[in-house]
Amino acid sequence: MYNVELILTLLSLDKINRNIVNKLLKEKLPLTLEGESIYKFICENSTKIKSIPTLDMKDILQGKRNAKLILSYCEMSNISIMTILDKDFPNKLTAIDDNPVILFYKGNKDCITNNKSVAIVGSRYATSSGVKISQDLGKYFALCDFIVVSGLAKGCDENAHLGCISAHGKTLAVLPCGISNMYPLSNTNLADKIISTGGCLLSEYPPHNKPSKYQFIERNRLQSALSLGVVVVECGEKSGTMHTANFAIKQNKIIACCNYDSTLNLENISGNIKIKKNNKSIILKDSSSLDLLVSNLNKSILNNPLENHQLCF
Repeated sequence: MYNVELILTLLSLDKINRNIVNKLLKEKLPLTLEGESIYKFICENSTKIKSIPTLDMKDILQGKRNAKLILSYCEMSNISIMTILDKDFPNKLTAIDDNPVILFYKGNKDCITNNKSVAIVGSRYATSSGVKISQDLGKYFALCDFIVVSGLAKGCDENAHLGCISAHGKTLAVLPCGISNMYPLSNTNLADKIISTGGCLLSEYPPHNKPSKYQFIERNRLQSALSLGVVVVECGEKSGTMHTANFAIKQNKIIACCNYDSTLNLENISGNIKIKKNNKSIILKDSSSLDLLVSNLNKSILNNPLENHQLCF
């Protein structure tokens, strides 16, 4: 509980963000969680870490109160917490730039720590083809025993989750907001279903945090980091999905995208077209290209339960 309360207190302080907290956590930590001890810890490091704002004891005590309120709410709401100071915090998250320092989750923790995961992402305004392919891919990877990671958004994301659940797989929804402030609200039932079928909801924000534009982008870096690779179903070149694809490239993840014919509106797939120009990306045209992706994601997979399954690209 020390780790959680310390980090929540630090993050509750005005102008203390996770970048500063990451730096502070590399220093010798305070011996206790008493206000004086935390205040001394911050003051001692303020000359070394230039971005630390000027704080007083009143700020520290308010931060401690906020931390305890969050802890109390999480306990009542069955929301679990892990921090970067914990031994079981995923290495795949500590290895990225701008790594998270705390995670709130509800459901099966194995969905976060299991390395056999793949992200399936795409447009909120999915075409009928995008909806079907998202469901097919979610089902396919569930049957291949992968955790399916997505963002619970409308369109491609929700259908990837649904496809995975339909095949009795486990899926991880990474949220751009607090777990108790579901976005979109219309997917509340899907969120409940994800948990009840052995999946998990995950956020780096306190339970009642509201979504904001930059948090959608921040969420996308985690979707990529939590996965062996990212599969883009369909998206425009300026869509949020392209942020996830770019994070995947930056994080040296496997990246794949679905191939479409010219009958679709180019605006809907301009992102796919751009990704296809990356020589390292895998273009999903048929079942054999999907098999290649699975092989690259996990060389230990010997039997593909859907080797004859045809996807409608």
